[in-house]
Amino acid sequence: MEKDLILLGATGLEDKLQEGVADTILDLHKAGIKIWMLTGDKLETAENIGYATNLIAKDTKVFKVKTHDIESTL
Repeated sequence: MEKDLILLGATGLEDKLQEGVADTILDLHKAGIKIWMLTGDKLETAENIGYATNLIAKDTKVFKVKTHDIESTL
């Protein structure tokens, strides 16, 4: 969990990827800004969106947390 987190912005998407999202995320990465993606989609859908938006690169370390029990996640 983040400590002393300051949320600078948030956005939501539904069904259609907006124009320019991939370029914007790439620029944020270059600036050293960390981006997290939280989704309720199927794992495969979330990964495909991550690659399509430059949120996930080939060398990105991806953590997959799949559980229905919060205690086992902590």
